[in-house]
Amino acid sequence: MRALVDGAYYGVIQSLDKKQIVLLDLPGLYCRSLYHSVLGNDLVEFNVQYFDKIYDEDIKKSIYKAYPKVIRNHY
Repeated sequence: MRALVDGAYYGVIQSLDKKQIVLLDLPGLYCRSLYHSVLGNDLVEFNVQYFDKIYDEDIKKSIYKAYPKVIRNHY
């Protein structure tokens, strides 16, 4: 649905198994996809300055914890 409304969808797979897939929706204004992997898959770039736009520290901490370690390490 987000791809139809926004023109693109950006997300991170949090977990994947035979019974379920858990996705984390990324804010589209802070994402882009200019490159492809060697297999032809789109690579998503996420601008971690997104976290700077959250002024309430308690909310920022809870949102920050929801993101994968690979993203948190870049912030």
